[in-house]
Amino acid sequence: MYTKVGDGLQVVSGDIVKSLVGLENLTYKMSEEFNSERLWTPSHLSMDNAYKTGYMESFSHQASIINSYHGEEKGMCSPTGCYHCYSFLKDKSVTDKSYVMTSKCTRIEEECNDLERMFNFTISEIVFVGTEKYCEDNLNKAMHLTSQMLDQLGIKYFYEVASDPFFGDKSELKRKVQINSGSKIEIRAWVPNEDRHVAIGSFNLHGRKFVDKFNIQDSEMTACFGWGLERFVDVLSKYNNKVDFDSIKFNNIDDLVCNYSGLPSTKSYKDDGKFITEIRKNVIDGNDGWLSDGHQTYWFGRKPIHEYEIQTPDIGDIVYEDIDTLEQLDGWTWEILQGLKEWDRMKMEWINEETRKTWLWDLETAKKRIQDGHSLCAMFHDGKMIQWNWWFMGEFTFYDHEWNIDMNLPKDHSYGGYWACLPKHRTSRKHGKLIEHFYTYITNYLIRKNIKYDLAYVDGWNNKAISIHKKMGYMGYNWMKNENFLK
Repeated sequence: MYTKVGDGLQVVSGDIVKSLVGLENLTYKMSEEFNSERLWTPSHLSMDNAYKTGYMESFSHQASIINSYHGEEKGMCSPTGCYHCYSFLKDKSVTDKSYVMTSKCTRIEEECNDLERMFNFTISEIVFVGTEKYCEDNLNKAMHLTSQMLDQLGIKYFYEVASDPFFGDKSELKRKVQINSGSKIEIRAWVPNEDRHVAIGSFNLHGRKFVDKFNIQDSEMTACFGWGLERFVDVLSKYNNKVDFDSIKFNNIDDLVCNYSGLPSTKSYKDDGKFITEIRKNVIDGNDGWLSDGHQTYWFGRKPIHEYEIQTPDIGDIVYEDIDTLEQLDGWTWEILQGLKEWDRMKMEWINEETRKTWLWDLETAKKRIQDGHSLCAMFHDGKMIQWNWWFMGEFTFYDHEWNIDMNLPKDHSYGGYWACLPKHRTSRKHGKLIEHFYTYITNYLIRKNIKYDLAYVDGWNNKAISIHKKMGYMGYNWMKNENFLK
């Protein structure tokens, strides 16, 4: 039950109070996964700290200023809880640290008639302060844990990139930048029987804004996530689910990684190199292709070959060849060796036993791959192999980054990897779109092989390569979660 005691003001009683306390305690339980320090915060900010937040630059119409009876300005009612954390850390040295708090917050809004929209409400938040990697990794982990929580509570939801209502200025340009960068991701919960959804929480990456404004030393950025307790519980109550907050459990990080990757723990990965879905990046990118092995982030994708038709772009005096027999390999051996020698000279320091299994292959490796049913797609010019990539069918070992995953693709799937192009041919004026034409001829080859989907992956730091893959028709897709692809 709740009773209106003023515009946007509600006194809550009965079972709703139990749910509010349960959700708050669940937030503290989740904070243990980040080793968060608990803070006890006030309900308003000093004017100095209020101005540092920049809130009034954009949302002065929502700001509630506190004055004494005689009109002396005393501060601002805090519109969100994490502002107190940055005020607390002002001029202090901290890095890779997490904090948790529950705060009473105030925003002046219209039509504040129920628990969904209130003038004065409660937020539970977890804040991260430290390096960029620390903040981004923990936001991603927070989204995994939140998904576990929402699934167990029986709430139907989705994540959506949004403009940030708390931070920044009024400009439309900044709003678009925030959306494109994914600095704010909302949890949108479906309201039963009402054909609508409402934001019940959010994940926010602030960049350097508060680090600089509050002179937080030895940190690169801040981030936070949390939920409005009253609105969250109000939506939950409409599901009519029997909820026991104490029964909600969070998987530890090792279990979480295995569960979300779909990969058995018996596979021969490095001990700390199992895959975890990068939920945050996937929401920003609009797909599910981003994964992490605990060290780096990777983009996985696939191309629907069955949607393409044969095309034959003009490549002039360049020769393209699909090499999938030993006889073909013998016929092109001289040209292949000339290309490999030039490539090896540039990458000499990287040549070792491990890289010979992947992109610094030699002729013996090529023979073994072709014998195993795989194909070398290559372009030749002036007596030399100038561009190449391998296409794997059926069974092969995914050696990259020492993952050593044994794959067994269906007959209508392929995987392309270890692309290389001699530098002077990447931007050749004479031959124009050589890389694009190369992939067109490869697509022709895969069409003839009755391939339905071609799979690919790119190291996450290589934005240019990801962009090229997308341009060539690859879309983000977490094919590593498909256990049918594993041997």
